[in-house]
Amino acid sequence: FSVVPVCRNAAPVIDGAIASLERQSCADWELVAVDGASTDDTTERIAAWAGRLGPRLRWTSEPDGGIFYAMNRGLARARG
Repeated sequence: FSVVPVCRNAAPVIDGAIASLERQSCADWELVAVDGASTDDTTERIAAWAGRLGPRLRWTSEPDGGIFYAMNRGLARARG
């Protein structure tokens, strides 16, 4: 299954969200994170997880047209 979090300036919560997914008993998942050009260290935190999760995590960070634009973009990238 695919989990598609959309975020912007989510540094205080992004680690907890990803760690929660990693602890799930189902092993067949992917994470498609869509960041709306955060100005805090959200992207650095996601990048650190990418090193740990490998191909299970795909992410992007760029300005977008708002939360619904980001959700649609994430869903279009999902494979689950």
